[in-house]
Amino acid sequence: LRSDEMVDRFWLGLTLGVYVGHGETYLQAGVAQEEQTMWWSKGGSLRGFAPPSIGWFRDRVTDPSRPPFSELVPLDAQPLTGCQGQALVQQGSYALFRLTEPCVDRRSPHCSLRIPGLAHGERFRVRLLHPMMHTTTMLDHGSAREEFSTSGIECPIGPQTGWPGGNIGGENHSTLVELFVEPPALVRGWSGELRRSGDAVIASLRSAAQRGVRSFRIAPGEYELGARTITLSGISDMVVRAAGVTFWFVPGGGLRLFDCHNLRWEGDHPLAPFAIDYDPPAYAQGRLTSVDRISSSSSVEAVFDTAFPMPSSEEAVFSRAGGAKVALWSAATRTMLRSPEGAVNAWFAGSTPLGQNGTRWRIEIGGHLDAIMQASPPQVGDLITVAPSRGPHALELDQCGMVTLRAFHIYGGTCMGIVEHPGRGANKYEQLRIGRRDGSSHLLSVTADGFHSVGVGQGATIRASEIAFTGDDLINIHNAICIVLERLSGTELVVADPKDTIFDTLGPGDDFALFDLHTREQVASGILAASPKTYDGGWAEKIDGVPETLQGPPYNLITRGAPFTARRVFRLQFDSPLAGDVRPFLLGQSLSKGNRNATISDSWLHDSYARAALLQSTGARAERLLVQRAGGVHVSSELEWLEGDLALQDVQVVDSTFEQCGEPAIEVS
Repeated sequence: LRSDEMVDRFWLGLTLGVYVGHGETYLQAGVAQEEQTMWWSKGGSLRGFAPPSIGWFRDRVTDPSRPPFSELVPLDAQPLTGCQGQALVQQGSYALFRLTEPCVDRRSPHCSLRIPGLAHGERFRVRLLHPMMHTTTMLDHGSAREEFSTSGIECPIGPQTGWPGGNIGGENHSTLVELFVEPPALVRGWSGELRRSGDAVIASLRSAAQRGVRSFRIAPGEYELGARTITLSGISDMVVRAAGVTFWFVPGGGLRLFDCHNLRWEGDHPLAPFAIDYDPPAYAQGRLTSVDRISSSSSVEAVFDTAFPMPSSEEAVFSRAGGAKVALWSAATRTMLRSPEGAVNAWFAGSTPLGQNGTRWRIEIGGHLDAIMQASPPQVGDLITVAPSRGPHALELDQCGMVTLRAFHIYGGTCMGIVEHPGRGANKYEQLRIGRRDGSSHLLSVTADGFHSVGVGQGATIRASEIAFTGDDLINIHNAICIVLERLSGTELVVADPKDTIFDTLGPGDDFALFDLHTREQVASGILAASPKTYDGGWAEKIDGVPETLQGPPYNLITRGAPFTARRVFRLQFDSPLAGDVRPFLLGQSLSKGNRNATISDSWLHDSYARAALLQSTGARAERLLVQRAGGVHVSSELEWLEGDLALQDVQVVDSTFEQCGEPAIEVS
């Protein structure tokens, strides 16, 4: 073989998906056969013109700016280009073509090149390789930035190309062309890490969704998205493949899916999931240096880690929050010091800086310390977290239905991990993980509930998942409760919907039932004749007084965490008059579209600040769970939060193991 033919064999093997190697033996003139040194057994040096070009080949293959060879797939070039040859591609981002002939019918010396799977409208660059010259040429095809759209480029093949050194040489007439998507600009995160800007990825995904693209791939990498809520709207019938992708947010940011249906978003379990994480973390973390005053004045002293915010109102995560929770942790086991009963509920009451370096603080703790002290009194050297809780959530599904998340990990958040609320529901979560990133020093994952579902039509399915180290409950699944404000006629009611669920969930033909606040007995029910409509009727001025009225006799209900606002006042119209004693301040909700039939199976729930799971909707089922170090499973309604199913029934917990979850581990009330 000539040297150029030898080099071409390497590129041929590469584009066929082969790991190429080479050995050679030359007989030395004037040396007897039995005295010849064989290269393959004794070693030696490669000779001739090919070895330097083979070295250049190796450098191109191992160049970190190119995709790893293990991630590339060999394909026949003809279906992609109309030309004979081979292609080595990474879907959506890279293609190397070794082209040996013009078009198959030989009527044109050109072919059109493209990157398979590239999002429509995304730009790529073109590079011509000169293996014998050890150089490359970035092609200028009339574009100042040497970029080309997904429609491809017309590429001449063979010795007539007019591109200097375009073919390897000799009689092979093969042409090597690379198409690649240029990596996005790098930005520096809070911790100093360089990451790709996520703006281009989000723009491309939105564009693909608007065009009805069925499959979209995000190239593996770390993407910085800042302190923004990234809203993706109206995505339907699409698969987003995001293996090995992390979206990094600053506290105050998060991902929101709005009005998305039949969307599948997946990573690759377990080594290349899609992940959401935060830099900096959304809470303070440190090590106790004094516990002498914990019993007398409910305070401790600690040195806080500079990789986290300091526990100060001057830090953004604390200045925005309405409150924060304190947790103490065993340094030996890195598990929370807590009684397995109920919730910890030790509140951050204030902080005082100690010393000059800004990392030593005295932390005042409010609330009850019994849950901490009964477990194991804290010692110097144990760990502390101070976690504010104020949205947005790491991931919000708003008015979504039949969304599937697979191999989806959440390692941080400024409030809850996943929140789904109103809409069709019936969302699926497979190989979900809300917890600590492997190898991380972080103690908490999210600062409130891990998974929180309220008022969707059909309950979620959670399977083969892990939810752990949360700042409140691990899982909370419930129906939403409305308050009757006024009866306009026999077929019309005005209700307040503080959870903001019925407007986007209910419609004509859906049921709505009314219950007595004290006895929780059903008073009346009816079928809606129309969708709920916003209603004024003077309630814009009166709605602020509703919580105060509820607190007084005869209702004596103190509501929490559910704002009464004018925009959440609705008129309900029924298809026939409501029978019974229908009056103001009854409780109301839909029963058929009340987050029914949620299931959690084959999953690991552990290490919660509060409870393991609240199953507050009819038909909920938990099976084959391992539940550890959490406040057990609660089957009930919580009126103060306006959460729960007022006709709760058929809730099942089966074939599950509970460890350090209090007595009873399953509480029904």
